[in-house]
Amino acid sequence: MFLEELKVVKTTPCLIEENRFRAFALSSANLDIIFPYLNAVLEKPNYKPLLNMIVFKKGIVTFELHKSDIEVRNYANTTELYELLDWVQDLINGAYKNRSNITPDYNPRRIIPPIRLYNLLPKKNCKECGESACLAFAVKLSNSEVYVDGCRQLQKSEYAELRPKLESLME
Repeated sequence: MFLEELKVVKTTPCLIEENRFRAFALSSANLDIIFPYLNAVLEKPNYKPLLNMIVFKKGIVTFELHKSDIEVRNYANTTELYELLDWVQDLINGAYKNRSNITPDYNPRRIIPPIRLYNLLPKKNCKECGESACLAFAVKLSNSEVYVDGCRQLQKSEYAELRPKLESLME
């Protein structure tokens, strides 16, 4: 087994979401060798080869993997944290085991600046998406934390021309 253990060393309240948490776990393996393989198999990872890290999501939970540690953000409780750590350990070990069948992807994902996305939003700050403002929605959209569908204003005919532009940027 490639990754034998993830040891939680710190937990704190989440900085973004109320009643959610973040944790830091040390890895028993050097994780950076698996990043290009994870980049190839995950949906919309944010691989940063120059920073030697990869960030990805499972639902609303964000994983940030570095060479020797993992940060888990936006989980609900300790039980969920350990389930998530088991999941990411299985993911890493599976990618390592099957690496001969995976073409590694060394390319970083293109991140769209939030201001560019914001400029394509209705800018109503209606809060129907659950965010405090359109700019907050744009930041989450840039980080793949929400989807274009989350903006209900874009479903109105007066903003129909904005939606395809946003969707094409997000592809």
